[in-house]
Amino acid sequence: HVNWKANKRQYDADPAQYKKRIESQENDERTRISQKLESGSMIDAGRSDDAQLIALQKSVDDMAKAYGRLDRTPRVVIEDYKPGQGCEKAVAYVRVPEYISVAGESLDYLLKNPKIYKALMAHELAHIANGNASTESHIIATTTEPNHKREALADQLGAILYGNPKEYVRLMRSIRSSGELKNYEYTSRYPSLNAGSRMHSNWAAILESEGAVDDKGNVIMDKALAIFEQSKELATDFIGGRPQR
Repeated sequence: HVNWKANKRQYDADPAQYKKRIESQENDERTRISQKLESGSMIDAGRSDDAQLIALQKSVDDMAKAYGRLDRTPRVVIEDYKPGQGCEKAVAYVRVPEYISVAGESLDYLLKNPKIYKALMAHELAHIANGNASTESHIIATTTEPNHKREALADQLGAILYGNPKEYVRLMRSIRSSGELKNYEYTSRYPSLNAGSRMHSNWAAILESEGAVDDKGNVIMDKALAIFEQSKELATDFIGGRPQR
C-alpha cells in the first residue's frame, strides 16, 4: 500500500504484465506452502493426527458449510510452530483462497481460546468469500489508495459467519487489543480499535433491528446475508464517511 501510486503507474503502463506479476506472486505463495507442508515445517490442521488441530479445520468447515457460497473450503495451515514459544496474540492471514495461514506463535493461545479462534477464522474466511484473495482484488489493493472498506466488509460478513454478531464484536476487540493496533491508532487500512468496535456494534444492531438474528442473538443466515449484500452496495469509509466504490 505504501507504493500504490508507483504500482498504479506500472499497471497503467502495462496491465497484462502487472497482472502476470501478481499471478506469479500468488503461485509463489502456493509453492511456498506446498514445500513447507512437504518438509513438515508447516502443519495442515485437518490432515494431522491431532484431534485438537482437526477441530481447527472443522470450525472453518462448519462456517463455510453454513455460508454455502464457496466453491471450496480453505485449508487451515499452521506456520512454523514451535512448542512453548508462543504468545497471547491471534494472528492469521490469507494470501491465496486455498489456505488460511495461522501463525505458529499463536497456536497454543488459539487452542486455549476456541471462540477467539473461531472469530479470527470468520474474519479470514470472510476475506476469501468477499474475493479479497483473488488476483483482481490483489491488483486493486496494490494500485488504489488504501481505505477501510476491505476490512469493514470482512468484519460485517465475519460477524455473520461467526454466527453471533454481538459476541463477534467482543471477541474482535479482544483480538485487536492484543495485537499491534492500539486504542487510538488509525491506519490507512484499519480504523482505530475504538472506532472499529463502534462500527462492529452498529452492524450488530442493524442485523438485530432487521430481524436477522433470533432471540438468542444467533444469525438467521439468509436474512443476514441479504442485508450484507445491500450493505456492500452502500459501503463507505466508516471513519470519514466517504463513498469507497
